[in-house]
Amino acid sequence: FQAEDGIRDLVRSRGLGDVYKRQAALKQVPLAEYNPMEFVKTNVHGAENIVLASIQQNVKKIIALSTDKACAPINLYGATKLVSDKLFSAANNIKGSKDIRFSIVRYGNVMGSRGSVIPFFMNKRLDGELPITHREMTRFNISLQDGVDMVIFALENHLGGEIFVPKLPSYNIIDLAKTICPKCNTKSLKKLISAPSFRLKGGGWYETDFKTGKKKNISTNESSKENKSKETSKTNSKKGSKQDKIKD
Repeated sequence: FQAEDGIRDLVRSRGLGDVYKRQAALKQVPLAEYNPMEFVKTNVHGAENIVLASIQQNVKKIIALSTDKACAPINLYGATKLVSDKLFSAANNIKGSKDIRFSIVRYGNVMGSRGSVIPFFMNKRLDGELPITHREMTRFNISLQDGVDMVIFALENHLGGEIFVPKLPSYNIIDLAKTICPKCNTKSLKKLISAPSFRLKGGGWYETDFKTGKKKNISTNESSKENKSKETSKTNSKKGSKQDKIKD
């Protein structure tokens, strides 16, 4: 947060020129759960600082770098980045008559970046065992150069308010583990997970019972209850009509 305040002061005193790209953020998912306010200060309040300072200093183009975790977020980090995206997008509504454009670039994990899964597995393969959070997890990766090209494309083509999302290939975490270390065992970390809810590919949700390993679809519980009640009412009405016929 202090760093973001420093950026705001720097913008006010010296200006940012015509183009500003905001990529500063706290990005590690587990740390966000333990230090929520630090992530809110940096990712949310920091974004607000940049928006206000950019408008004040008449910056022409602002591109904010987002993450795929901001799409339907299930953790605090993703939630703070979603709010950040909303702030940059909505900034186009408060700029007045100034010639300034705010847009967002949202992509997946930069392949091989610090703290990402590939270097993590590369280090762990020496132990002969790769820890897996969930065996059905999928990942989206982009190369560093493709990420740079995407930002340049956004700078050259944005009109303001867009969220640029590249079409990225996905892969299963088990496939990645087998590619990096075919002979390694994959150790499940189910017992270490405190919030056992995961998003399905179709957009629904399911919960895993870690004792039995069975999945429970929690996104359709209400609809299934409604369907059951409708079926019950239909059955009762059929029974009633049959009884009426017998009486007649």
